[in-house]
Amino acid sequence: MVIDPSHYASLVPPQRPRNRALFVRDCVQRPGCGRVPDAPLDARLSASYDGLVSEQQGYRPQQRVIPASIFTDIGWMRGTFHCSALRGFVEYLNGEHSFYKLTDVVLPGEKRSMSFFAMQRDQILLLTPGSPDENIEQFAGSSVVEHRVCCYFDVGILSGALQIGTMQRLSDFLANLRGFFIMRDCTLRSRTNEDKGSKRIPLAIVHDKRLLGIAEEEGSL
Repeated sequence: MVIDPSHYASLVPPQRPRNRALFVRDCVQRPGCGRVPDAPLDARLSASYDGLVSEQQGYRPQQRVIPASIFTDIGWMRGTFHCSALRGFVEYLNGEHSFYKLTDVVLPGEKRSMSFFAMQRDQILLLTPGSPDENIEQFAGSSVVEHRVCCYFDVGILSGALQIGTMQRLSDFLANLRGFFIMRDCTLRSRTNEDKGSKRIPLAIVHDKRLLGIAEEEGSL
């Protein structure tokens, strides 16, 4: 199975970390995480520490591009994100950004592509990267359990699989959400004029602030 500890890093405030060891400890030992450090997670969080310190010291690390489809209140748009190669995509999304820099953007209902567009963070309901294999905070592991849940938006319902630690309750996980989180094997039932109907999404990155709420799927207990 695949473990998704993206919320561990997102629980840590983006201020300057004191040192690498304390940064890793704080990421994995927050209340409700229900998990102890392991080697793959420690290695990834150490890289995140390096990226965070580099950015805060004014150094611009090597960038990587992530094409994505973005679901908004008025439908789907396309664009390419630019984030540090040292940080996971979800970690980048949960940083201190009011706007994200996007390139090669096509807005809902438009055909013309824009070379640059500043995307307001709170206008993103969910997004899906062009490739599910992008570095988005995924780690190999077996200590996870899958919950089938429904995420309710004003303009639709996303149903899919949410993976959390085996020692963690779903309610505790949801109470500690801070920004974007990952769902897999999803179906989006949209009510926007442009995109009515169902759409299969292998992997969705959901914005918690745009949700009405989350419930377990009927029959999943």
